[in-house]
Amino acid sequence: DRAIHVEPLACVLKAIRRGGHARQPKTLVVGLGYIGLMAAQMYALRGDNLYSVDTQRERLEQSRTFNIHRTAFFPEQLPEQHFDVVFLTVV
Repeated sequence: DRAIHVEPLACVLKAIRRGGHARQPKTLVVGLGYIGLMAAQMYALRGDNLYSVDTQRERLEQSRTFNIHRTAFFPEQLPEQHFDVVFLTVV
């Protein structure tokens, strides 16, 4: 059962690696579905100044499980600022 997460995680890690790494970057993850939650966790572990947005309350609440809830917002609540990295997961 755990092996099903390997390929999606590999894709997330490859995208993060290709995106570069600024010094203490401000990173925005747009969409907190399956891939977005993985990306947000990886950016948080990397030490980025993480922000994330989603339009669904359930996904924002689920971010508590992954300890990224302090930086998860509805789009209209997102503080206006510059981001060094944007990880877009919406379709």
